[in-house]
Amino acid sequence: MRIPDLTSPELCWILKNVSSRDDVLRELSEKIAAKNSGVQASDLFEALLERENRGSTATPEGVAFPHTVIEGLDQSIVAVSLLEQPVNFSEADDTPCNILFLLLGPPGSEWDHLRLLAHIARICRKPNALANLRCATDGDDLFERIQSEDGNHA
Repeated sequence: MRIPDLTSPELCWILKNVSSRDDVLRELSEKIAAKNSGVQASDLFEALLERENRGSTATPEGVAFPHTVIEGLDQSIVAVSLLEQPVNFSEADDTPCNILFLLLGPPGSEWDHLRLLAHIARICRKPNALANLRCATDGDDLFERIQSEDGNHA
């Protein structure tokens, strides 16, 4: 399972005007719902918020992996965001995140999520991979960098 098979330049964004975890999740929910007619932004936001409230998906490296299954999708998708200003994803720590890999799938795709999360985590652990992603200038550039990192990992 490769990341570029589940994402596209239209699912990669640099977010500029977000100041909290909830702002990020809300904006991403709206962007995804706009591209997937079967997904309601409010339902997606609530599902992501519920998942984050059970335990933060943030890592000490400044990467967050919000994920959920939701009705209205035919297959899993990955949206990737670079935040212009990092935000804390957990009240329990002060680790700001500025890279998000948002994984969504239809009900029944939980095992695919686990495999995909593991794959993305291995890519993020590669030397210089996160630094490379953090240099993206726009969504197209972010997508190209993800393709490159994923290809280097394969």
